[in-house]
Amino acid sequence: MDAKIEAWLKGLYESNKILFYTVIPLLGLVLIAIKFRTILINILVKNSKDILTSAEKTDASLAKQAQQTKQEADQAVQQGNQEASKEPPVGDDWNKQ
Repeated sequence: MDAKIEAWLKGLYESNKILFYTVIPLLGLVLIAIKFRTILINILVKNSKDILTSAEKTDASLAKQAQQTKQEADQAVQQGNQEASKEPPVGDDWNKQ
């Protein structure tokens, strides 16, 4: 039984050397290229998700800073208004003294 299988495989190999040396390796290369493309797409998707997450964190941080800056500016304006109300108003003859 083993001899028949071995003889059949030898005959198959001898009659299809071109298949074994060209077509099968080319199919293997095509499969590797397709798999590489899939892996590359997965890497790019993961990197883009990481970039998006980082951008969202940065955006939240900048929004918080902007809100704090706005509050500080509003407080400074209020303090300026309070200080201005404490001083007597400037008269029309301010430049004559």
